[in-house]
Order: sequence, then C-alpha cells, then structure tokens
Amino acid sequence: MEPPLKLIRLTCQLIICVCACAVAVILASRLHPDPNPLLTRGIETCSDMPCFSGIVPGITPWQMVEYIAGEEHQLMPEGLLGWNGDLHFEAYNPLGVANTASPSDLNIGWNSQQIGSVREFVLLYGVPCQVQVSRRGSSAYVLIYPSMIVNAEAVAGRISWQSPVVHFSITQRVNNCNLQTSVRKDWLGFRHLRRYVAQEAAS
Repeated sequence: MEPPLKLIRLTCQLIICVCACAVAVILASRLHPDPNPLLTRGIETCSDMPCFSGIVPGITPWQMVEYIAGEEHQLMPEGLLGWNGDLHFEAYNPLGVANTASPSDLNIGWNSQQIGSVREFVLLYGVPCQVQVSRRGSSAYVLIYPSMIVNAEAVAGRISWQSPVVHFSITQRVNNCNLQTSVRKDWLGFRHLRRYVAQEAAS
C-alpha cells in the first residue's frame, strides 16, 4: 500500500525545515564565533599591537601600569610586579622607572600553568615568523613574533596546535624576527612540523 500523498508532502517539508535549521545554526556560529579565551585574561591587541590588559610596552606610562597592577603590586628600581586576575606580570625597563616614561618589556606567566594554547595565540596574533627549536633534553619551544616571544611546551615531541603556552613576553622592540641563529627556523606552517622536532629526536 502506497503512503498517502499528504504524508509524503509533510515528510519532505519536515526534512527541508530540519536542513534549514541546521544551515542557520552553522551560519550563526560562523558569524558569531566563540570569543578567544585569551581575551578574557587580558591578552589582547591594542591598535594591532600585542598588549596585556591595555599595557603596551614603550607607550603606556608607568602610572597607568601601576594602576592596572592593583594594590598588591611590588615596586622595583627597574619596574614592578603585579597581578591581573590569575596572571602575574612583570613590567620593567633596564634604565629604571625614574629615568623612563614607560616599561620596555612585559613578562606574563601563570605559576607555570597553561595560559592558553598555540592555536589560541595563532588565531589572535597570526602565525609566528620563526620558531626556536628546543634544546636537547628539553620540551620547550619558542614562537617568535616581531614584538612578542611565546614559550610553549611540546606535545609528543613537537610543536602543535594543542601545545600549551606557559609564558610569554611583549617588548617595544619590533625586530625579533631579524635575529638568525642555529636553533631558530623560519615558520613554514603546521604542514612542516618535522622541521620543528626537538633536536634530541632529530639527531
């Protein structure tokens, strides 16, 4: 017995509605993607430059840095130590606070815990210009940006999207990528991960 034409029509309409809803959900997720978790920790960009909680080395004055660092910050001749949420940071200038208008460098960490992943940093700041290969017996990698250094840990002996970032620093210098050493290799993308295998495994 053949199904009634009305039932077939309703079934087709239901399938079309389900497909339309699925497409709408996909489009909505692409138009409004989940925010990068780094942004909730103050790791962001300021005028297309890496910054932390609005602090841009070489630009943000010491008074503002001291305010952002909170009441429990510690002053030093060359800078200060402060907290912003779970992250601790060091703002310093080798010439000293009294002789400079702003810090030249920021070091940000989280008690050796994971700040984020390589994927989150790449999505926020783009791909690095270089990768510093880990030394023999070490699982540490360094992603080099023009004005930022990102320290990551290897996963299964190499850098990957999932590699945890445990520390990073921002500097007012913009020529980090100009330094060439035997352990630094130009970034060629995640398709060339063997290029960044730890030296111990490669030797």
